[in-house]
Amino acid sequence: MIGEQTVILVLGFGLFALIALIVVAVVVVALIIVAVVLHVSEQRAEEERAEALAAAERDAEAGFGGEGVDAAEVQCADRAAAAAAGEEAPEEFELVSVEPGDQKWYVNMDEDDTAHNGRMVTITATISPVRSGINVYFTVVPGADNRIGLAADDQGSLSHDRSATNDEGKARTRLRLTTYGGDEFRVSASLQEDAELGADGTESSGNIVVWRRMYYEIAEMRKPTAGQFEMAAATVTMVRNAYANVFVEMSETGTRDVGDHHANFNTHDDGYTWADGFCSSDGVPFKIHYVIVDHLCPTSRREEVPASFDCAAVVNTPNNPYFRPFDFDGAEWLISAQYRNAEGSFVDFPAGKVTRTIASGYTKLRVDFTAVGVTPTAESPVPVNIRYYKAPGYNGWGGANLHLVICRGSMEEAYEAGQIETIMAGTSVHEPGHSLGLVYGSLAWKSAAHSNHCNYRDCVMWYQGYSGRPRDFHDETVSDPGCRTFLRGKDMTRSAMGSTWQFPR
Repeated sequence: MIGEQTVILVLGFGLFALIALIVVAVVVVALIIVAVVLHVSEQRAEEERAEALAAAERDAEAGFGGEGVDAAEVQCADRAAAAAAGEEAPEEFELVSVEPGDQKWYVNMDEDDTAHNGRMVTITATISPVRSGINVYFTVVPGADNRIGLAADDQGSLSHDRSATNDEGKARTRLRLTTYGGDEFRVSASLQEDAELGADGTESSGNIVVWRRMYYEIAEMRKPTAGQFEMAAATVTMVRNAYANVFVEMSETGTRDVGDHHANFNTHDDGYTWADGFCSSDGVPFKIHYVIVDHLCPTSRREEVPASFDCAAVVNTPNNPYFRPFDFDGAEWLISAQYRNAEGSFVDFPAGKVTRTIASGYTKLRVDFTAVGVTPTAESPVPVNIRYYKAPGYNGWGGANLHLVICRGSMEEAYEAGQIETIMAGTSVHEPGHSLGLVYGSLAWKSAAHSNHCNYRDCVMWYQGYSGRPRDFHDETVSDPGCRTFLRGKDMTRSAMGSTWQFPR
């Protein structure tokens, strides 16, 4: 019995010792890990300090920041030295230029100062005579009409309000622009601290205006006969002008393709798939792909509609202002067609008597009473009732991806030839507006009756295209905030454009 207890006791002590050993090992490993992490952190901090110091030195060499001496102090010492040596007084220092001049700056593009892209603008002041180490004082001057109430991190500011000149007599600072389209800034420079703006001896950069850039590419569908459903130069000009009004510059990628004819795309994705074949990755994610097609009328959107009219001749083409039957790919569009016979009852037309035709560029009904049994005249017109499937009159689709489908075939059937370019321009402005966020969510000017559209009829984001609809986004005199202010403030940087604007999709 005693032997068994001894064994148990020994085993217990052994287990305790093993656990203690494991705990000590874990603690040691943890301490080693902490030491390594601290060493790595200190090493990284030291590298960052060295990198910051090197950057500061590079900046100083380029004329950014740096400790200098005021021009008046240097001039005073130079005059004293010249007088003591019996020499002529040296030339006084003056600012000869502040660059850049008037310039658009595309804040949504990746940083590239030489291409006027990004939010950072290098401001360079040059003095004469050339001398290093002379202090130049900078002041940012916002435009009088700049947007107020922007976020704290979206203000115009300078990296240095004082910089010393380098060996080329140049002092530099960086202007950080806002992201609000149309905001403008200039930077004033002086050799005197706290000099008044516009005072003698001050110089100023040009007006630097906040813009954004978008690219566009065009794919046009061949017509079934000759030519293509085109996006004409006049249409493109109107679209570019509309976006310039919200400080977005539209630049063509230089690519324009022509594809085979399809009378209709039965689903949105059918249209997008067709468009994929004529799109490149050039310019993404800042690119709109305009896809000019015949029709994009999904079967799910067709309508069953009645029509009643009087016929006053044997062969009639009733003046229906918009008749577009859903007859794509041989689909049966006519549901029923009846006329009033001599007994006063409505009876069915024989097969083939109610068809469609093209008259004056429009699709029209054709009603033929030959050998029907009644003869309509102007004095005795015959009433007719029909029911048919109507194709929806969509001018375009957009918002799902970079493809913006413009249904020129639908437009040519619904509007007079002289109206097409302005109607098409309106749609070509409207659809990218959706892709850029109009009019979604809880925006105050969103229409309650027509989802994702503007509440103001005199705005291109109104739900319905019509002859005379404006091509511009309604401005601040109509509502603020509104469609124009929304797009002027829209974040259009690479990260903000997201997956919607990528290609391949």
